[in-house]
Amino acid sequence: MPWAQACHASLQDCAAHIENTSFIILKSTPGKRPGDPLPRHAYSKSVIGGEDTPPVLAADEVLGGKKYLLVTAADLDNGWKPYTKVPPLWAIANISITDAGYLHEPWSGQTVIPYHGPNIQDGFVHRIMFRVYEQNTDAPSSVLSSWQSLSAWMADNVDQSEKPGDSETSGHSDLLLTAVYKRPKPSMFVAFLAEPSARTATFDA
Repeated sequence: MPWAQACHASLQDCAAHIENTSFIILKSTPGKRPGDPLPRHAYSKSVIGGEDTPPVLAADEVLGGKKYLLVTAADLDNGWKPYTKVPPLWAIANISITDAGYLHEPWSGQTVIPYHGPNIQDGFVHRIMFRVYEQNTDAPSSVLSSWQSLSAWMADNVDQSEKPGDSETSGHSDLLLTAVYKRPKPSMFVAFLAEPSARTATFDA
């Protein structure tokens, strides 16, 4: 039963539905819509303009008595799948819902995988999926040492079900951005060779 119908049925049904319903909505910077390009700073430091810093992310309308959030980012076109041993681009667990407004730089939470932006090596558009999950309980320290341990814990404790068209009953929210090949930063050696005057000065020293 949709939540609006449940609330019209009775206050008891309404309260029960809200307790088991996700209202979480993941958003980014104003004007950034699903499918838009990933900000340049969110790419790997190995490419020009990349800083290995995530885009601005915020979760709105977090209700239902949840206390913690879990954030991941993954390149869906780089062989990543939720239950494989290949780690995602980013993973932070146990984020307090008080930090929901700035998930890109939360004060709370335990970082399992520090954010590292994509470094696309082919000529295709890659889908970069940012996802925030509602945690029913905090993840114990014993599962925070690796992505493999955390993902195993998530399988039993976090709603990862895919329910197209039924966002009211899903325990997570997604934001899909896109990334493409970016020119790599020139190495120090290449930069040195590109400046003969500096090379001559060094040899004359």
